[in-house]
Parts: sequence; C-alpha cells; structure tokens
Amino acid sequence: MNNFLRYLDYNKVLAEMQKSLQNQLEPSDLLWLQGIRIFSITDDGVEMAAPSDLMISILRERRLDDRIARFFQEMFFVGEKFKLSWSVHEVVSLETSVLPTAQAKVSEESLVDDIASNLNSTFTFDSFVMGGSNRYAYEIAKAVAANPGISYNPLFIYGEVGLGKTHLLHAIGNQIKKEFPHKVVRYISCETLLNEFVDAIRSKNFSKFRRIREVDALLVDDIQFLSDKESFQEEFYHSFNRLFEQEKQIVLASDRTPNQIKNLNDRLMSRFKGGSVADIQLPDLETRMAIIKNLVLHHGIPMSNDAIEYLAISVSSNVRDIRGAFITVATQVSFRNREADRTLIQEALCSFLNNRPRLSMETIQSEVAKFYGIELEDLLSESRNQSVAYPRQVAMFLIRELTNLTLQQIGSGFGRKDHGTVIHAMNKIQKILHSDDWEAQRIEDLKKRLETDFER
Repeated sequence: MNNFLRYLDYNKVLAEMQKSLQNQLEPSDLLWLQGIRIFSITDDGVEMAAPSDLMISILRERRLDDRIARFFQEMFFVGEKFKLSWSVHEVVSLETSVLPTAQAKVSEESLVDDIASNLNSTFTFDSFVMGGSNRYAYEIAKAVAANPGISYNPLFIYGEVGLGKTHLLHAIGNQIKKEFPHKVVRYISCETLLNEFVDAIRSKNFSKFRRIREVDALLVDDIQFLSDKESFQEEFYHSFNRLFEQEKQIVLASDRTPNQIKNLNDRLMSRFKGGSVADIQLPDLETRMAIIKNLVLHHGIPMSNDAIEYLAISVSSNVRDIRGAFITVATQVSFRNREADRTLIQEALCSFLNNRPRLSMETIQSEVAKFYGIELEDLLSESRNQSVAYPRQVAMFLIRELTNLTLQQIGSGFGRKDHGTVIHAMNKIQKILHSDDWEAQRIEDLKKRLETDFER
C-alpha cells in the first residue's frame, strides 16, 4: 500500500470532504453526510461505511455517492484506477461521527493512558434505549461496569447487526472510566486486532499486539472474526487467560453465539461460555417507538405520537434502519417545512418500501432461524430438540399466514414432511398465541417485520 494512504487520519479526511462539499449541496443533503464514515482507503479505492442498507440506497438515489467519489478521485487518485464501495457498519454517531471535538477527546485519553481507549463518549447507558428485547443485556452490562473484573467475567453479548451491541460495549467502557478513572480501558474490533496480529507476524514483533494484556478492561467487538483463524485464536487465548487470571474485565460482542462461531477451538469456546452470555433481540414495537421519540427530542422534529407509532410499524428491523428511516423523514420535514404525519412518512419511505425483496418460504425460514438464534440447516433438519423444533413450527405457521403455499408445499420445504405435521405446528402456535402473551407478542413482531421488510 502507498505509505501516504496508510497513515491518513480518516476523521480529518472526512471533515475535509464535508467542508469541500458544503457549498455544492443543499442543506438537506448535507445531513446525510453526517451518517457516514470512511472504513478504509487503499491503493484500489475507498470503502465507505453507513449505518444501514437504507441509508446507502438513499445516498445513491440522491447521487451523493457520485460527489463523494469525485472528491476522493481528485484528492488521492488523480489519473489512477479508482473504486468507491459501500458497506454496513456501526457508525460512531449519526450526529457527531466526524466532528473534530470527538476525535480530540479520544486523543486526550490516549495521552493519559498511553493506550488508546477508542471510546465514543456519546455511547452511554443514558443514551441507550432499553426495552424488553435488550433489558437483560443492558442490566448485566451495567453490573459489569459497576464491578469490573468481579461480576460476570467474561461477558459475551450477541445479537443481529445493528441492535446496539457496539453501543453497550462503549457504554461499559465509558462508565468504567467515569467510576474508576485510573483504570485502562480499550475498545477494539476483532478485525482491527487481527490486522495488528498480522502486522506482528510480519515484523516478528508482538510487543504492540500484546499490549492488550496490560489493560484493566478489554472490549472486543465482532469476535466472530476469530472463525477459522487458528494462530490468531491461539494468541488471543493466551491474552484472554492473562487478563482473566488477573481479574481484568473482558467483554465480547458477536452476531452469533459462541457455539455458532465456526471452527472456534474448544478452549476458547469454554472461556467464552464460562462467564455470562446475554442476547439482544430485534426491538419490539414499544422499544422502536422509544428510539424514535429519543431521535425526535434530540433533533427537534415535529412528530405526533400517531406518526411515531406509524414510523415504528413501517420499519420494524434493526436500530440502524430505524435511524436511517428517521433521517429520511426528518429531511422531508425540513425540506417541506411541515410536521411529519402518515402521508409524509409514506412518501418519504416509498422508495425503501417499494424496493423490498420478495417474501418467500426460504426468506421466512432464514428470518425465523436468525430470530431464534439457530442455524438455518438445523431449522430444516430432522432434529426434535425443542430449541429447534419450536422455531420450525413458528416458521411453518408464518409461511402459512404470509404466503399462498399449500400445506403439502410447506411440508416439502421442511424435508418432505406431510401436511399433518404442518397442521400440528399451526395448531400448537395458535394455542401459544392465546396462552402466552409474551411469546405471542414476539411472534406478532416477527410477522409485522416480515410484512414490512418484504414484498408479499
């Protein structure tokens, strides 16, 4: 890689890009630039990150990606082959991701501790919206921050992309720094840690990589990147053990359970499951409304409770998509100078809602498997284990409810099961809907999400 590109300060480049485009764009377009960040710059081009697929689609629809590409082309790739790509990643903050003051705070902490904490001060427990879908993870995270290294060590948090795992990691770190200023905290993604490991191998110098053993609290995001990397796992295992033996706090986040990380060696598997494991589910309707209300208050956008509920129902996926949808609506409110109502929300989100993928049996099977935290191949297997059999029955019920497939076709989609098996599943779920309010609400939320995110 070109040495000049290797040492670029991405925050400064992003700030320069915003400054460069400020006089070229409408105020409503500038709002979108605050929801993105630079993920990487290489000899081949630039990879940008946004908090959701919805935001990426809108950036392209408004041709803002062309303006961004032109900036990088002129700044770093004059006369050379260049590619701009996009990916979905947690963005530090939709409002402050590129503000110089946020970077300055991190730099000050780095000087004090000599090990960069990498913490985002805006991600705190106070700014985290708690609901039924994340209550356990939230409460246990607070307990960890109050007694680091003593309560729930290690803590393993898992859940789908965009549900707040990264927020909780930063919240734990920020709270520890607040309560115990002398403690050294480091937040790092597993991918970054892997890159440091590779650099250590190349330079034959592991001293920098092993500095993670000197911290009082290690917060590692996307730990699933350990998958299939034997040497990296071995090195991480020894670092993990050193911290654990010294009663230092370890918090790990992943998009899957320890059991679902492929080719994770048994020793690490045992360590990950040896503390506390907490999951975060997709936000229910009440939590989605609370998230939107927080955004309304923060941005000062006029929106009635009816409009908030309608928006929460319209976008029932993860937190990132909810924020992306809110920004879409907020932009229209500002542009039209009117209060958000159902009509405005429908019009603002029409491009998103009209470009939804088709809802099929395969889609429902995949979404149900993710919802209940199991592998798709297990859902479609012959296993009678309750942790698999019950989600399979939910999937059969939802397929019957949301598609025009016959009982025989549904049975065939689950390994040639006869229509009697499907009828049994439907009857069982119907009974649960009338007898278990909590599970009935979960199934209803999943159904609404499928109806909203996919075209029937």
